[in-house]
Amino acid sequence: MAHNNDAVLSDLAHNNNAVLSDLAHNNDAVLSDLAHNYDAVLSDLAHNNDAVLSDLAHTNDAVLSDLAHNNDAVLSDLAHTNDAVLSDLAHNNDAVLSDLAHNNDAVLSDLAHTNDVVLSDLAHNYDAVLSDLAHNNDAVLSDLAHNNDAMLN
Repeated sequence: MAHNNDAVLSDLAHNNNAVLSDLAHNNDAVLSDLAHNYDAVLSDLAHNNDAVLSDLAHTNDAVLSDLAHNNDAVLSDLAHTNDAVLSDLAHNNDAVLSDLAHNNDAVLSDLAHTNDVVLSDLAHNYDAVLSDLAHNNDAVLSDLAHNNDAMLN
């Protein structure tokens, strides 16, 4: 019995060692596979991250380029519009000044003609008044002379 017991214990010990050895090998293989898979996943993530960052960089560059072109186009349009507005204002200003100059000339011409007419009317009226005064003076003097003659006679 003791021999059988020793044989059984010996077999169990060998079997236990074989199982432990197999488990150790299997554990090493599993850990090795996990390590390779982990490295592969990290490598894929790194490549994907680089690709995403590269795409974002290209997209960012494209957006900035579009914004720069749009900004240039807007500034160009504003500059052209500003030039057109200033040109229109300059033409309108010239037209207004020209109209004011013509109107001023017309007003001055009308005032000059009116002044000439007024002066002419005043001269005629002055001559008429002087003529009337002269006639009245002659009549008064004639009446005084007749009255004087009548009184003397």
